[in-house]
Amino acid sequence: MKRCTCVFSLVCLLASRAHAVEDVPSLVWQPTAGVVLRTPPATVHFDRNDKLASPVLRFVPGGEVPLQNPQVSQADATHLKMSYQVAAPTGATIRVLRDLSLASRDGETELVELFQITPDKPLTVDLEIERPFAIGSGKSDAPASAVFPLYNGWAKAYALANETICGEYRLGNPLGTGERLALPVVQLGVQETWRAAVCSDCRFATLLQIAATNGQQIQGSLRYQYACSRVP
Repeated sequence: MKRCTCVFSLVCLLASRAHAVEDVPSLVWQPTAGVVLRTPPATVHFDRNDKLASPVLRFVPGGEVPLQNPQVSQADATHLKMSYQVAAPTGATIRVLRDLSLASRDGETELVELFQITPDKPLTVDLEIERPFAIGSGKSDAPASAVFPLYNGWAKAYALANETICGEYRLGNPLGTGERLALPVVQLGVQETWRAAVCSDCRFATLLQIAATNGQQIQGSLRYQYACSRVP
C-alpha cells in the first residue's frame, strides 16, 4: 500500500417534525468524544460507540493502534480536518488524514469524510480499519430500526436491539461474515424522529455492524481490510 483514500459518509434525513430555525446542524471535534455532528433530531458521534473510543488501525498480525490525539484544524462549523501519525508494527510510519465536510440542503444534513492513509514504506501485513459511530436522540420512545440492501435485490428490515446485526459488501478482500449486501450502506432511524444512511466507499469491501442500546441509541461500526501482505 502506497496510499489509500476512501469515502465515508453519513446522511441524516430530517423527519416531518418541525424544528426551530436556529437549530442548524454543526460539526465539532471534542477531546473526549472525537467528531460530533449535532442536528435538530439527533446527535451523531462519528468516532466512538459503546465498545470503542476512537477509530482503530488493526494490523493482522501485529495488534492494533487507536487513532487518538490528532492535530485538528477547523475554520467553521461545516469543515473539519484532522491528521494523525502512528507507528506500524512493521516499522513503517503511517500518516492518516481526515477531511470532513458538512452540508444542509432540502431538509437533509449530509456529512462526507475523505479518509486517507499514507505509509512511508510498503506495509507487509494486512491492515484492517474499524470506524465506530453512535446515533442518539432523547426525543422519542419509539424503537430504532435498520434496513440492509441485500445482494439478492431485496431490502431486509430489522428492529434493533442489543444483539448486533451484520451486513457485508464483498469486493476484493472481504471479512466474510453477515448478510451479503448489494451496496455498502445501511438505513437507520427512529420512527417520526429521524432517518440516516451510513455509507462507505463502494471501491472497498465493508462490514457493517449495528446494534441499539435499550432499543434506541444506535451503536455501529464499519470495518474494512486491505490485503497489504499480498498487494504492496
